[in-house]
Amino acid sequence: MADLTDEQRLRNEVERADQAAAVLKNPLFDEAFKKVEAEILLALEQTHDDVLTVKLATLFRCSRKYRNILSGVIETGKLAGIQLEEKQKRKLWSIS
Repeated sequence: MADLTDEQRLRNEVERADQAAAVLKNPLFDEAFKKVEAEILLALEQTHDDVLTVKLATLFRCSRKYRNILSGVIETGKLAGIQLEEKQKRKLWSIS
């Protein structure tokens, strides 16, 4: 695979951010994750087994991690968008 230029890499980051935002805004995704998290929390409240508590807590952290990863992709894309705008401004000023 050919190396991407800096501008292509930035555009890819912006595209990934758009995709991640679409996932997080998707009502079915949101519903599914809320249900999973609610079920895990309910199970945590009801268990008295230390081993199961640790496993459920790990599951809960993993479910949160998915959202955090997508949020990170969005933030990276926002920064990439700002960098692209700066590059475009510099190109305009260098042409003028």
